[in-house]
Amino acid sequence: MGRSFWLAAIGLLVAWAAQAAPAVSPPYDPLILRGALSARPRPVAQSDVGVVVVFNSSGMGSGFVASSDGIVLTNAHVVGRNRKLKVRWSDGTESQARLLRINREVDVALIQVAEDHHRPLPMRAKLPNVGDTVFAIGTPLNLKLQGTLSRGIVSAIRTVEAGTLIQSDVSITHGNSGGPLLDEKGNVIGMAVSGLDNTSANLNFFIPVTEILASLNLKPGT
Repeated sequence: MGRSFWLAAIGLLVAWAAQAAPAVSPPYDPLILRGALSARPRPVAQSDVGVVVVFNSSGMGSGFVASSDGIVLTNAHVVGRNRKLKVRWSDGTESQARLLRINREVDVALIQVAEDHHRPLPMRAKLPNVGDTVFAIGTPLNLKLQGTLSRGIVSAIRTVEAGTLIQSDVSITHGNSGGPLLDEKGNVIGMAVSGLDNTSANLNFFIPVTEILASLNLKPGT
């Protein structure tokens, strides 16, 4: 690979860390994610029922259900400066939501959806291996593309200033941010956060589950 590619890749990771750095989250008390340990993995093709579109005041991203009491995880940059949000489910229904926790350094946020009883997607804290097959679900570019499933492999595990990132050639783009990265059994292993623009290389980056949980002081529960 040429020098220009690696400069682009390094620039992306530096920009991601710099974007995250200015905002520091308050220390949060532990919060139990209900049903996270007892949730049974769905077939990957059916996991979209636990994935949502997250609307803010100026755009949209993706997110996924992490607890049976209506807690959804997404990116901090998807939430932006909004405290009141809206989510759209795979069946087209919509629910109001509010921001509960945010960590801009890691670029993750937790929102509470009103009156929700959707089953959470199970999460796997162990990092995947390079070469593992993975799947991403989200809403790339357009609301009409909600629930788009793409497949790829883990191409590397990267260490950057802001933490660890899973690198994959699974296809994502704008609108996928905050959506889940799944293993072959349907477990969430990461969250979409960024990709390489202006290059023919299809390389994208995901925040591992361990860092998502630690950054918001979340504990998987039954």
